[in-house]
Amino acid sequence: MNASSSPLLTDTLKSIPGFFGIRLDTQPAYHMEGLIGKVEIRRYAPSLLAQVSADGSHDAAVALAREKLTDYVYGDNESREKMEMTSPNFQVEGDSKMFPVLLSRHKESSRRKESDSWRVAFFLSNSLVAAEAPLPDDPAIRIRRTPENLVATLRYRGSNTEERRALAKRELLQALSGSKWTADDHVYWASYDRAFAIPYLTRNEVHVRVVGSSRSRSTGP
Repeated sequence: MNASSSPLLTDTLKSIPGFFGIRLDTQPAYHMEGLIGKVEIRRYAPSLLAQVSADGSHDAAVALAREKLTDYVYGDNESREKMEMTSPNFQVEGDSKMFPVLLSRHKESSRRKESDSWRVAFFLSNSLVAAEAPLPDDPAIRIRRTPENLVATLRYRGSNTEERRALAKRELLQALSGSKWTADDHVYWASYDRAFAIPYLTRNEVHVRVVGSSRSRSTGP
């Protein structure tokens, strides 16, 4: 990160509530469509994401991507614009429908084996026009626009370990089984807190795009 783009003291002060699980960052806009036990069905509005693909374990990939994306947000971009920190960051192993529209002007690198990589994305804005998103200095960062999505989500707390993610995934898919909602993509995860937050107070979620099952759709009179 350039010295000129280092976080200001105000950013450090603003991050203090996050240590205690208090979240002041802007988050993706959504409307609640339903509830299945603890699982929320949310209709997310279109939004912009900055995304990085990284090989390796979940923790290593997320750490690398977080460093690159934080640098981008704090000014490592063509306009040297420092943007607002937001939450959550999203993580998915391999390909996913959550990253459908590429907006970055960087050329795509040679296609990697998606099953061996994680994609990590920072939520950027609910209202930022695509043309207003500054081009990243780092060609590994892609700017993507997500359309409106219908998503099932399950919240969980604590360290975002492989075991905890697997348990949350299983609980989410079990809750959807037999309901009027059907998973329509790979599951992915959302983390809302900084690395220094108290683990017990952290907020994590497992997400999956859903569609209404055939029996829930109206066939008319």
